[in-house]
Amino acid sequence: MALNGLLDIQISVPNPQELFEFWLQHGMNATADGVLGTPDRPVQMNLAEAPYRHLSSMHLSCENESDIAAIAKRLTDAGVTSSFDSTTLRCIDPIFGHAIVIDVGSPHPLTPT
Repeated sequence: MALNGLLDIQISVPNPQELFEFWLQHGMNATADGVLGTPDRPVQMNLAEAPYRHLSSMHLSCENESDIAAIAKRLTDAGVTSSFDSTTLRCIDPIFGHAIVIDVGSPHPLTPT
């Protein structure tokens, strides 16, 4: 399994606007409604409303299509249900309940500031 990148996350909080403003003050850019990013990667964090603060989804990348098949097999062997095609896999973390999406793609490096 060759995971090669963390593409973006969704964080759910009671007051997403407050967290949105916090990240704006700390250098991130508003790139869409509830979406924060940078010039290098415009979608890095999605904010949603929920009764408590938690990671609600995580978007990763892997090197190639065979990685998707290998990850799907490992999940099945572990008893975790997933859906996938040649380029995307989706599942729900059985412990924490957040959504996980893995897409075939190259890493998206960020420019240090």
